[in-house]
Amino acid sequence: MRVRNILTVGCVLMLSFHWIIRLIGLLAIIEAGVLFLISKKLYDELINWYVNLASDNIYRLFGIISLVFGTVFLSWIF
Repeated sequence: MRVRNILTVGCVLMLSFHWIIRLIGLLAIIEAGVLFLISKKLYDELINWYVNLASDNIYRLFGIISLVFGTVFLSWIF
């Protein structure tokens, strides 16, 4: 289900007009392909690391990156 959602978002972003949004769409499609092609065991280890073993600093880093990308995208759109 997650792979289908990522692939759908990637395809929708690829249809957009701005080059940076197309790049993000392409990255989402690549991520969906990687998640689809890796083995179930490796996928479970990746999810287990993110949910159970990642430190608070990792979550903060992902939050900072998301905030920066969100601000950049909103400033380019408006």
